[in-house]
Amino acid sequence: MIYLIFGQDTYRSRKKLREIISGYREKNAGDFDFHRLDAEDPSTSSGYNIESLKGITGSQSLFSAKKLVVIENIFKCQNLDIFKSTIEPYKNSKETVIVLWDKEATKGQAAILEKISDKSQEYKLLAGAALAKWIREEAARKGVKLFPAHLAYLQKFGGDLWAVSGELDKILAGGETLVQEIEVEKNVFGLGDAFFTSRRTALADLLQLIHQGEDAHRIFAYLAGISRHALVLKDIQEKSGQLPGGYPIHPFVAKKLGALLKNIPAEKLKARFMKFFEEDWKIKTGLTGPEEAIEKIILG
Repeated sequence: MIYLIFGQDTYRSRKKLREIISGYREKNAGDFDFHRLDAEDPSTSSGYNIESLKGITGSQSLFSAKKLVVIENIFKCQNLDIFKSTIEPYKNSKETVIVLWDKEATKGQAAILEKISDKSQEYKLLAGAALAKWIREEAARKGVKLFPAHLAYLQKFGGDLWAVSGELDKILAGGETLVQEIEVEKNVFGLGDAFFTSRRTALADLLQLIHQGEDAHRIFAYLAGISRHALVLKDIQEKSGQLPGGYPIHPFVAKKLGALLKNIPAEKLKARFMKFFEEDWKIKTGLTGPEEAIEKIILG
């Protein structure tokens, strides 16, 4: 049996690798022969170690019927074709299981080993709804009570699940730095709500965020993004349609924003959104600053 596990998302791929190893250990207990190689090690990719690999896979233990061989960083080896020919005879084998792991590969490299693998899995970086779903599931697994502000904060790490997992541990432990970050996020969300409903509140929220040290460029980008989402949601409301699958906005945010937009004409939303293009040009050409631009859009 040959497994191929690779992809940029090393958090999930390493977890899968650990699951395979522990699974075979549990099933075979005392009847288990385990070997681990690193193909990135120059000595491993030499002819001598190819012979060592042949010795590992070809030898028969008097005490172990099952054999598990893990070869990490497989796409870093210098002689991939030789590795392929060495392990290919063990495709469909029930006695010898070979697990190949690496963090990334070209299409050509992956194709070479996918052809001889019984099972192949590429772990791509998560994004959008898939990332949000993973965060919620991982939080539940760790026993973390997750609020919308937590989710928004954690999604800023993108597909770096190692970082997300670490931050979930901080939430569980009540880390002060994270709590402060989440408080800022709450205020940003408050500004996003007030941006559509109250000029006075929006200005007050803006000044509070700037006072807290929040970057004005980031606030500008956030409001531009939420304005774009508002136009999409308003169009859906008027057509009585549904949000397209995979659209990059959390359902909770979409529902809340949609409620705010019910009594706001689409023309007004479009006019305000277009002001972001005008002010963005002025910011980039040095005619104004992001804080001034936001104030002008709020009051306009």
